[in-house]
Amino acid sequence: MTDTTMLKKMKHHAVIKFLTKQGKSQNIIHKEMVAIYQDSAPSLSTVQKWSSEFKRGRESIEDDPHSGRPVTATTKENVKKIEKLVMEDARIKIKMLAEMTNLSVGTIFTIFHDHLNLSKVCARWMPQMLMAPQKQVRVECCMEFSELCGEDPSSILTRLLLEMKLGFITMTLKVSRRPCSGIKMVLTLRRNSKSLHQPEKPWPQYFGTQREFY
Repeated sequence: MTDTTMLKKMKHHAVIKFLTKQGKSQNIIHKEMVAIYQDSAPSLSTVQKWSSEFKRGRESIEDDPHSGRPVTATTKENVKKIEKLVMEDARIKIKMLAEMTNLSVGTIFTIFHDHLNLSKVCARWMPQMLMAPQKQVRVECCMEFSELCGEDPSSILTRLLLEMKLGFITMTLKVSRRPCSGIKMVLTLRRNSKSLHQPEKPWPQYFGTQREFY
């Protein structure tokens, strides 16, 4: 259990304790917590359990220590080891990771979801949040694009067209959303017609030439 999950539970227990001290029934306590916390509210059985404990004189809002072997497999060293293996191969299977690290499947799942914030997308383990290298790439791309735009950002499209012989090639940008790759921008090159009143005809040499930006 992560520190965030433990803190959330303790907050719920503190609210249950406060409302119990006010003499409210367990059903009312549950309804009020659902109205405030919505989907993250504790279940009715949890409210009943802790409310009964506080009525019997309990003061602590922390969970009682569980019996049995303590969870020691989810260490910082194991988290770093799993993260390195996943970064090397995003399609790696959990069973293979378990064999390579001598960790249980459940431990690896815990590391994925609670420590690395990874989820499986199109058979790949993808980070739910941007990682540090990805954030740095975004910053570098924005800086390069800012330098390219110069003082007049509106002129960037004109400058690109001039470099591609304005009046001879038409550049078309299309934005589409792909389920696996996110937003894609497709650059299509076409030859301008001689007359503005004639329909645009594709240039055979460049027809279908595309460049994709993600």
